[in-house]
Amino acid sequence: MHGFYDGLNVDVPVMNIFLESMSSAPVIEDRYEVKLIVCALDPEYAQRISSRMKEGSTLSDDRMEMKMSVFVKNPKVFRKCLEWKSKLQ
Repeated sequence: MHGFYDGLNVDVPVMNIFLESMSSAPVIEDRYEVKLIVCALDPEYAQRISSRMKEGSTLSDDRMEMKMSVFVKNPKVFRKCLEWKSKLQ
């Protein structure tokens, strides 16, 4: 996923990642749940990206948008990093 977002595996980035929500307290051990929306920028890449999504992820009807969650130790730092990366895109 990192390669698609940063354009490492392709000529340009082919997806955007948006933060949907964060848990207010740790959910698993000392990790917070962060829900993300992954938006593919192209139908062909949407298929490639969706095939790499982890179990439990959901897809929109057109398969261009995927919802997933990650578990992080510091959700505020994760949010800042995501905001910073989105400004570079």
